[in-house]
Amino acid sequence: QIVTLVITTNNSWPRVSEVNPESSTVGSVITVEISGENFAGNSTVTLRLSGQSDVLPTTTNVAANQKTITVTYDLTGVATGSWDVIINSNGSIVTQFGGFSVT
Repeated sequence: QIVTLVITTNNSWPRVSEVNPESSTVGSVITVEISGENFAGNSTVTLRLSGQSDVLPTTTNVAANQKTITVTYDLTGVATGSWDVIINSNGSIVTQFGGFSVT
């Protein structure tokens, strides 16, 4: 697995420390919790796999302390593979490459 690291001195930039769970199966409806820091209330979380349509959550909830985003995905009909988790927090974009697997 290849890990890409982006280094920034901007303390307000969103940071991801964990995606839990990290996987699920095609056809399931799954709630995923993303832990980290500096998640704005209007943050979005997209699953992306090259050659496939993005998977958008059916629900998104950002904790008041801005340290957790909880999203629910309907994985009906999605392709198997290692999907990137893309977080957009007020225009600051963080990508967890291969951060969620669908089997």
